[in-house]
Amino acid sequence: MHEAPGGQDAAVAAAPVYTGTSNTNIHPWLSSMVNYAQPVHFVGFDAAEEKNIHHNMSSFSETAGLGYLKTQAIEFVNYNKRQMSRIYPKGARVDSSNYMPQVFWNAGCQMVSLNYQTPDLPMQLNQGKFEYNGNCGYLLKPDFMRRMDKSFDPFAESPVDGVIAAQLGVSVIAGQFLSDKKVGTYVEVDMYGLPTDTIRKEFRTRMVPANGLNPQYNEEPFLFRKVSK
Repeated sequence: MHEAPGGQDAAVAAAPVYTGTSNTNIHPWLSSMVNYAQPVHFVGFDAAEEKNIHHNMSSFSETAGLGYLKTQAIEFVNYNKRQMSRIYPKGARVDSSNYMPQVFWNAGCQMVSLNYQTPDLPMQLNQGKFEYNGNCGYLLKPDFMRRMDKSFDPFAESPVDGVIAAQLGVSVIAGQFLSDKKVGTYVEVDMYGLPTDTIRKEFRTRMVPANGLNPQYNEEPFLFRKVSK
């Protein structure tokens, strides 16, 4: 708000300037607010690096994204250091199933889109990841995934350079309302992350028979060693 002549308050809005023509029916004020990212057709990592336009972003189907990860993983990581990428489910997922988002997070992809209507393991991973920062939808990538002077291969089995691995202990104490039937229950604890961190089908509690309501486990902690923080 600025004070207008005569002491009256008046709202001052700058008139946006537009060039070119468009057939899209969008209010000009709304359109003027969309200025943070410009979607562009992806030509290649070399072309993107040569142009080096940070506000240009491209979308990749999961199939195309996996293809680039298999052949140009480090280049994909470096691309995501400069600008944004979006991954979306392939069209063949007519059942609204999901792909595993972790492999794209490992490459630094900023927007990994999932079918939210399906509460499967990928959606559980997504929910758990962003709970880490209060469900605000944003997490800062690690230093080695942001610095251009660092080289990072998301598929390397060796420890990440400059990162001191830690040990993580997980204790399973009890469960509540797992089932309304008298069934045996147990808890399996898996770790998803970089290849060096990922551990599956290794840790599980004993089975508590005939108790799906409030089973008690109280076992020794499961220890995950050499976890990259």
